[in-house]
Amino acid sequence: MDITVQVKELLVQYFHAVDVFSFTKATDILKTKSNLPPPFSTTLSSLILFASCERIYFSLSYLESKWIRKDHLNLMYQSVLDELAKALTVFDGLSRNMTISKQQREDSLFFSRLIQELTSVVRVRSQLISVYRTLSNFKVVPAYRDIISFLERLEVQ
Repeated sequence: MDITVQVKELLVQYFHAVDVFSFTKATDILKTKSNLPPPFSTTLSSLILFASCERIYFSLSYLESKWIRKDHLNLMYQSVLDELAKALTVFDGLSRNMTISKQQREDSLFFSRLIQELTSVVRVRSQLISVYRTLSNFKVVPAYRDIISFLERLEVQ
């Protein structure tokens, strides 16, 4: 079976797992193909790290004080971006290479677009992390006593 077809099948399984928040399963799916040549191996390794990032992102643990000080999640997402940029350079070059088959160029274009979309997602995640951290720093204490007093007055009436 063509390596591109294999990778596309893996990606379908991977993104199905990510879609249902099964990040460990997503990682395991990609680890089954650890012997792929670059740029596929680079892309898959960045997707493994992406799944780890997403697990942390959706757990909201990066809002805990130990994560805020060190900014681990943004550093992890930056590593994903760096790896994706390397793979994108290769796939972009292949998509314009006239010495390879039309199918290989189209496949390279497919992977370039996929990487560009994923890069957009990672950038948005980093921006949202900043927003959530800013919001978590607001120390607004709800006025529960006032609400209780209000509700008690309603009971009496």
